Amino acid sequence: MAEKFAYANSKTPYMDMYRDYANQQQNIRNAYRNQIMADQNAAINSSNAEYDNSARQNYINYMQAQKRLPSELNAMGIRGGASESSLIRLGTNYGSNVASNEASRNSAIAALRQQYADKLASYDEEWDNKLQQAYLTAVENQLKWEQEQKDAKGSSGGGGGGGYSRRSSYRSGGGGGGNKTADNKKKSRGQSMTDYYAKNAEGMRNYKNKRTTSSSNRASVAGRRALNRIWANRWSR
Repeated sequence: MAEKFAYANSKTPYMDMYRDYANQQQNIRNAYRNQIMADQNAAINSSNAEYDNSARQNYINYMQAQKRLPSELNAMGIRGGASESSLIRLGTNYGSNVASNEASRNSAIAALRQQYADKLASYDEEWDNKLQQAYLTAVENQLKWEQEQKDAKGSSGGGGGGGYSRRSSYRSGGGGGGNKTADNKKKSRGQSMTDYYAKNAEGMRNYKNKRTTSSSNRASVAGRRALNRIWANRWSR
């Protein structure tokens, strides 16, 4: 009751309620997105720390092997060119270990980014659907409310002034007659609002179909910007 009273004097009470609801949901979404990004960064930092530790251990092993190699080769009676070949092989093995560690690091971080991108995409899809449904419901309720206001004015008109029947057709009264110019303007406004709802409902369905059939990532920046432009255009009306 308090919420209805707050919008009692508004010409667009249901659209005003929708705007407040959408703003509230946007704040919730922003908080969720910030948390997801914080979790992702923490996971990436932890993964980097593990691979950094592996890289340090590889280097330590390599340096220790270099120090041990001369004495090991001497013990086996290996000198000259053979010693040089052994050092080269040791360096090659170290380089291979470094490359493998970095490849694993990149793969792990890419997997983490994809994991959190999927979480955002799933949340955004639910969020989009919720806002779409809320918008369509608000438009429908707004149309009903405007029709009720129109009917109330028509039923309270004087005997000589005419009015609108329950079917929104003009009904002339006795005496002075009605203002057909005003009647046509009211009809035009009602029709334009109906067209507005139909156009936006169709636009929302087309946008949802594009999201469903698109082979691109569900959380694409382009898709979210397109939805934001649609809502911005609606709110400005």
